[in-house]
Amino acid sequence: MSDNDTITDKDRRKAERAEKREARRKFWTQPLAQTRAEKRGEIWYQPMWLGTRQTGILDLNSDGRMKYTTVDGTTVTRERFNANDIESATIETAADYVERTSGGRVAGGALVGGVLLGPLGLALGAGAGVLAKQKHGGAEYLIVELNDGRTVTIEVARKHAIKARKIRDEITRTA
Repeated sequence: MSDNDTITDKDRRKAERAEKREARRKFWTQPLAQTRAEKRGEIWYQPMWLGTRQTGILDLNSDGRMKYTTVDGTTVTRERFNANDIESATIETAADYVERTSGGRVAGGALVGGVLLGPLGLALGAGAGVLAKQKHGGAEYLIVELNDGRTVTIEVARKHAIKARKIRDEITRTA
């Protein structure tokens, strides 16, 4: 037996011991459900939630099931989907979101104002469109696009900005 074979064998045993140590450490430092899911070869998600009653609540379970709940007066709306159904998840500022969703609000206001009231209406309509765009301030939105064409938009309160980024990173791991 040469020295190279002995070194390789020693390195292999050393690597096996390090792997066993890491497995024991993970057992005590990570959630038990995560350890079990990894042994079964499944994906495990850090359970978390985001939002308020006013903006809607997004709830992520450890098995990837998600629920988005909004309350409008006495009406409660629930959207249920799975993390595997997510096509993309992004965080946009209010200005970008409003510009993307309203498209031509300024141009539309100017067009309607110009048709109805002439040149003065043109200026007033454009101004109304700009004011409507600016009312959201520095808010951010978590936008989750699903494979079936649905889009879930969650307004992120300033106090939940870091949590929103964690959720985005957690659910886009598999997307």
